[in-house]
Amino acid sequence: MKPTTVLFLAALALSQSAQASDHHHWFERKPSCQVPREQWIPEAELRQKLESQGYQVERVKLDKRHCLEAKVRDRQGYRQELTLNPKDGQVLQHH
Repeated sequence: MKPTTVLFLAALALSQSAQASDHHHWFERKPSCQVPREQWIPEAELRQKLESQGYQVERVKLDKRHCLEAKVRDRQGYRQELTLNPKDGQVLQHH
């Protein structure tokens, strides 16, 4: 095998390993929002908070990790998905 082929294959293997590692860490960084329902921010208050930050709220729902997920449009009109803490409405992630 040519030395350049060996170097290419080694670099490819290393990059695949790094991508798998990044994916694993991304999964671990997903927030968990284990907050009792009685401590949640009211939806009207959450919508008002997001609108005061410049978002146009299209939909709010509960996701698989018990966080709130809001589908919004930003000031430029681009659609975004926000993961929110149900207790205080803090934005945890932008998608």
